[in-house]
Amino acid sequence: MTAFEQASLSHPANLQAFETCITAALQILAAVKYAPMFSEARPSPDLLLEYVVEMERQAREIALLDGNAGVDIQALGQDWYARLRGSGLSALAAGFEGVHAAAYLGLAGGTTSAMMLAATACAVRGVAEEHGRLLN
Repeated sequence: MTAFEQASLSHPANLQAFETCITAALQILAAVKYAPMFSEARPSPDLLLEYVVEMERQAREIALLDGNAGVDIQALGQDWYARLRGSGLSALAAGFEGVHAAAYLGLAGGTTSAMMLAATACAVRGVAEEHGRLLN
């Protein structure tokens, strides 16, 4: 997501960028879950980490659009991810929870949506680390 320069959560370009971000997050999580069922390779840990970098950037941009440039959105996302994992969810399930919450809240959810997206990034990082350990 590259947010439109106009600082507005309701600007059509920002809404479209947010929807694209949610779609990409769902696709990468679904690829991890379903690719093996269709005899396809899971995304590599390196590819997953590339998505993490983009999701974290997008979360920061959403917080900025919401007027919260000083908020440590990655720390908030990490905290939420830790809560999800603490409730017994796997990294993959936590990722789906985060992206579903962000999608539900929409861009109008502002910083809370950004936090959910940051939590999703943490989950994808966790999946990449798990997958990397399996490969080594």
